[in-house]
Amino acid sequence: MPITLTKYGLPQILLATAIAGALSAVAAIFLCGWWLLLLAIPVGLWAFVLFFFRSPRRVPPEGEGLLISPADGFITHIETCDDEEFIGEKARRIGIFLTVFDVHLNRAPVAGTVEKIEYTEGEYLNAMKAQSARRNERNDVCLRDENGEPFIVRQISGAIARRIVCDCKVGEKLERGQIFGMIKFGSRTEVFFPARLAFEPEVKIGRHVSAGHTILGRFT
Repeated sequence: MPITLTKYGLPQILLATAIAGALSAVAAIFLCGWWLLLLAIPVGLWAFVLFFFRSPRRVPPEGEGLLISPADGFITHIETCDDEEFIGEKARRIGIFLTVFDVHLNRAPVAGTVEKIEYTEGEYLNAMKAQSARRNERNDVCLRDENGEPFIVRQISGAIARRIVCDCKVGEKLERGQIFGMIKFGSRTEVFFPARLAFEPEVKIGRHVSAGHTILGRFT
């Protein structure tokens, strides 16, 4: 299956290509013998940038009442928490930690209309730490599905990630699994929904999930 590159990474890809090209040219001119192996460093870094900004094709699963993963990564939390402002009541929270080797594109976990987008400045703690969800820079994409139920997808920066991209707008309708943004270089993504909804999780803490493909659970 062919893998394309996301448009969100174009500035970094062009910069990495220019730097790798310049360093490789200098090395080729001034180095010889075994020293030419140093060429592997800029080429390797360039290859990693391409790898990081890959955008694999994902076909969302079909069916009623599905909640699919909004991000690639490892499940860190499945819990009930205090009400979020947009949810307006006790909420269920599913947290996902993304390593630098995961695809960092974010996708809509359900089909719905974007009602609110709220960006909050913050710190850049290690995204593996629980407090990063409250203290780090974050962006909330607030959706309401066809049944009128509220959902939040929270994009959270990490110690390395310093750039949250959100490409959707208030009033826009997102399909289940549709790409709406990304977090660059290591981060965390969380999804919230009302705790009163009858929900049967299909993943456990520690499970690796794929955005737009893995079913987190079903609303019954």
